[in-house]
Amino acid sequence: MTTAQPTGESQPTGEIQPAGEIQPTGETQPAGEIQPAGESQAPGSARPATGRDLDAVVELRALLLAEMGLAVQEPRWRAAARAALSDGLERGRLTVQVAERDGDVVACAVALLQDRLPTPGTPTGTYGWLEQVATLPAARGRGAARSCVLACLDWLRAQGVREVQMQATPAGEPLYRELGFVDEPQARLLRRLDR
Repeated sequence: MTTAQPTGESQPTGEIQPAGEIQPTGETQPAGEIQPAGESQAPGSARPATGRDLDAVVELRALLLAEMGLAVQEPRWRAAARAALSDGLERGRLTVQVAERDGDVVACAVALLQDRLPTPGTPTGTYGWLEQVATLPAARGRGAARSCVLACLDWLRAQGVREVQMQATPAGEPLYRELGFVDEPQARLLRRLDR
């Protein structure tokens, strides 16, 4: 999986986008370092989600997961996802950024704080994880996802995070590459413990 830099919002971006670290291409800074603010926001700026937005955010997650080929019909995960989002927001451990069109949430992105052991490049041990970048099909290609991602990166930067990881889908990868995400040098491996 790659961490990507998008070439614009011309491609669909309704997908969870966790993968590699953020670093502008060609920069000499450590991989994954968040760049200073100043990137222009696309029309339809993002705003922090409120409790009343969480049902729409969960539905965007369902759309994203379904597009990834996952079965989303079982209802318990939706309640658990809503509770996790609410709890993370209350504790200040995540942000949910949403974009609206005509008063309806059409896109979102979630950024989480992750605590790990410190490294020389991240002495606090706090990393960022970007996920659930999702846009309704009718709203794609208009900058909504970009605005949400940029707002998440600003929030992570304000929390003192220096590296952000995510997992990108092919549809979302151009956007992430454009925003400075690069491939991680280390292989990412997964082992399920419930099997």
